[in-house]
Amino acid sequence: MPFYIQDEVARREQKKFALRLRRAAFRTTKTLEQFDFDRPPNVNRALVHDLATSRYLAERAPLLIVSPCGTGKSHLAQALSGTAPCARAWTSSSAPAPRSPRA
Repeated sequence: MPFYIQDEVARREQKKFALRLRRAAFRTTKTLEQFDFDRPPNVNRALVHDLATSRYLAERAPLLIVSPCGTGKSHLAQALSGTAPCARAWTSSSAPAPRSPRA
């Protein structure tokens, strides 16, 4: 394939990828590379990297991230539902759980 056609195909794929990320409506772009695995306790690094392959999406398995405040749940949710799925032409989004009323 001539170079100019390869370049055009790559440009269109990048444009589609950027559009999918915009449609996901993330407030900021978070990646796993930005995540500090040393800060939160008990984060299974191998599991997180396995989830980053998006195999759970292909298997149609739900993903729920539960942890105390300030441990990076939102960062992981945005990283896992952002870059990898959008790169595979899947649409994705993440949403915070509603706050429960305090008794």
